[in-house]
Amino acid sequence: MANKRRKRQIKHGGYELIARAGAGSPEHVEVVEYLIELRADLVSDLGPKEVDLTAAERILIDRIITKIGICRCMEKHIARLGIMDSQGRLRGALKAHWLAYDNSITRSLAALGIHTRKEEAPRSLSDIILEAASEDEADG
Repeated sequence: MANKRRKRQIKHGGYELIARAGAGSPEHVEVVEYLIELRADLVSDLGPKEVDLTAAERILIDRIITKIGICRCMEKHIARLGIMDSQGRLRGALKAHWLAYDNSITRSLAALGIHTRKEEAPRSLSDIILEAASEDEADG
Protein backbone atom coordinates (compact mmCIF):
# COMPACT_ATOMS: atom_id res chain seq x y z
CA MET A 1 0.00 0.00 0.00
CA ALA A 2 1.44 3.34 -1.02
CA ASN A 3 1.98 5.91 1.68
CA LYS A 4 -0.32 8.69 0.55
CA ARG A 5 -0.14 12.07 2.19
CA ARG A 6 -3.54 13.17 3.26
CA LYS A 7 -4.44 16.76 2.65
CA ARG A 8 -4.97 18.55 5.97
CA GLN A 9 -8.63 19.27 6.50
CA ILE A 10 -9.21 22.88 7.45
CA LYS A 11 -11.16 22.83 10.70
CA HIS A 12 -10.96 26.52 11.55
CA GLY A 13 -9.90 29.80 10.01
CA GLY A 14 -6.44 29.82 11.55
CA TYR A 15 -4.95 28.13 8.51
CA GLU A 16 -6.84 30.12 5.90
CA LEU A 17 -4.16 32.75 5.42
CA ILE A 18 -1.90 29.99 4.18
CA ALA A 19 -4.18 27.29 2.82
CA ARG A 20 -7.37 28.77 1.51
CA ALA A 21 -7.42 32.55 1.22
CA GLY A 22 -4.73 32.73 -1.42
CA ALA A 23 -2.58 35.73 -2.11
CA GLY A 24 -4.54 38.49 -3.73
CA SER A 25 -8.03 37.53 -2.58
CA PRO A 26 -9.88 40.48 -1.05
CA GLU A 27 -9.98 38.84 2.40
CA HIS A 28 -6.29 38.02 2.28
CA VAL A 29 -5.36 41.55 1.19
CA GLU A 30 -7.56 43.06 3.93
CA VAL A 31 -5.94 40.95 6.66
CA VAL A 32 -2.41 41.57 5.41
CA GLU A 33 -2.96 45.34 5.12
CA TYR A 34 -4.39 45.40 8.64
CA LEU A 35 -1.40 43.48 10.00
CA ILE A 36 1.12 45.73 8.24
CA GLU A 37 -0.55 48.84 9.68
CA LEU A 38 -0.83 47.28 13.14
CA ARG A 39 2.84 46.29 13.15
CA ALA A 40 3.87 49.81 12.18
CA ASP A 41 1.71 51.18 15.01
CA LEU A 42 3.28 48.83 17.58
CA VAL A 43 6.78 49.78 16.42
CA SER A 44 5.85 53.47 16.63
CA ASP A 45 4.44 53.01 20.14
CA LEU A 46 7.70 51.51 21.36
CA GLY A 47 10.38 52.92 19.05
CA PRO A 48 9.45 55.27 17.53
CA LYS A 49 11.52 53.56 14.79
CA GLU A 50 12.31 49.88 14.40
CA VAL A 51 16.04 50.52 14.84
CA ASP A 52 15.23 51.83 18.33
CA LEU A 53 13.78 48.47 19.41
CA THR A 54 15.64 45.67 21.09
CA ALA A 55 15.79 42.27 19.45
CA ALA A 56 13.39 40.93 22.07
CA GLU A 57 10.87 43.70 21.31
CA ARG A 58 11.06 42.97 17.58
CA ILE A 59 10.54 39.24 18.20
CA LEU A 60 7.53 39.91 20.46
CA ILE A 61 6.01 42.29 17.91
CA ASP A 62 6.43 39.76 15.10
CA ARG A 63 4.90 36.96 17.20
CA ILE A 64 2.01 39.22 18.20
CA ILE A 65 1.31 40.09 14.56
CA THR A 66 1.39 36.41 13.58
CA LYS A 67 -1.06 35.49 16.34
CA ILE A 68 -3.35 38.39 15.49
CA GLY A 69 -3.31 37.29 11.84
CA ILE A 70 -4.40 33.81 12.85
CA CYS A 71 -7.17 35.25 15.06
CA ARG A 72 -8.39 37.51 12.25
CA CYS A 73 -8.63 34.54 9.91
CA MET A 74 -10.51 32.54 12.53
CA GLU A 75 -12.91 35.45 13.03
CA LYS A 76 -13.55 35.75 9.29
CA HIS A 77 -14.14 32.00 9.09
CA ILE A 78 -16.61 32.15 12.00
CA ALA A 79 -18.35 35.18 10.47
CA ARG A 80 -18.94 33.19 7.29
CA LEU A 81 -20.06 29.93 8.89
CA GLY A 82 -21.56 31.04 12.20
CA ILE A 83 -20.55 30.42 15.78
CA MET A 84 -22.20 27.00 16.08
CA ASP A 85 -21.59 23.94 13.93
CA SER A 86 -24.34 21.73 12.47
CA GLN A 87 -24.61 19.78 15.74
CA GLY A 88 -25.14 22.91 17.84
CA ARG A 89 -21.65 23.01 19.32
CA LEU A 90 -19.20 25.88 19.30
CA ARG A 91 -17.01 25.74 16.23
CA GLY A 92 -13.54 24.35 16.82
CA ALA A 93 -11.81 27.68 16.34
CA LEU A 94 -13.72 29.21 19.23
CA LYS A 95 -13.74 26.15 21.42
CA ALA A 96 -10.10 25.17 21.21
CA HIS A 97 -7.97 27.93 19.76
CA TRP A 98 -9.27 31.48 19.65
CA LEU A 99 -9.22 32.14 23.39
CA ALA A 100 -5.73 30.68 23.73
CA TYR A 101 -4.43 32.97 20.97
CA ASP A 102 -6.25 35.95 22.46
CA ASN A 103 -4.76 35.32 25.91
CA SER A 104 -1.32 34.87 24.40
CA ILE A 105 -1.62 38.19 22.53
CA THR A 106 -2.65 39.94 25.75
CA ARG A 107 0.31 38.48 27.65
CA SER A 108 2.73 39.41 24.87
CA LEU A 109 1.44 42.99 24.80
CA ALA A 110 1.86 43.18 28.58
CA ALA A 111 5.45 41.90 28.18
CA LEU A 112 6.08 44.77 25.79
CA GLY A 113 4.70 47.18 28.37
CA ILE A 114 1.85 48.32 26.18
CA HIS A 115 -1.24 49.26 28.12
CA THR A 116 -4.40 51.16 27.39
CA ARG A 117 -4.05 54.80 26.50
CA LYS A 118 -3.54 56.99 29.54
CA GLU A 119 -6.25 59.45 30.40
CA GLU A 120 -5.44 63.13 30.51
CA ALA A 121 -4.23 64.28 33.88
CA PRO A 122 -6.86 66.25 35.75
CA ARG A 123 -6.42 70.00 35.52
CA SER A 124 -5.26 71.79 38.61
CA LEU A 125 -7.39 74.41 40.32
CA SER A 126 -4.92 77.14 39.33
CA ASP A 127 -5.21 76.13 35.65
CA ILE A 128 -9.00 76.33 35.86
CA ILE A 129 -8.85 79.78 37.51
CA LEU A 130 -6.36 81.07 34.92
CA GLU A 131 -8.49 79.75 32.06
CA ALA A 132 -11.64 81.35 33.49
CA ALA A 133 -9.79 84.65 34.00
CA SER A 134 -8.53 84.68 30.42
CA GLU A 135 -12.04 83.94 29.13
CA ASP A 136 -13.42 86.84 31.23
CA GLU A 137 -10.76 89.19 29.78
CA ALA A 138 -11.59 88.05 26.25
CA ASP A 139 -15.30 88.72 26.82
CA GLY A 140 -14.48 92.23 27.83
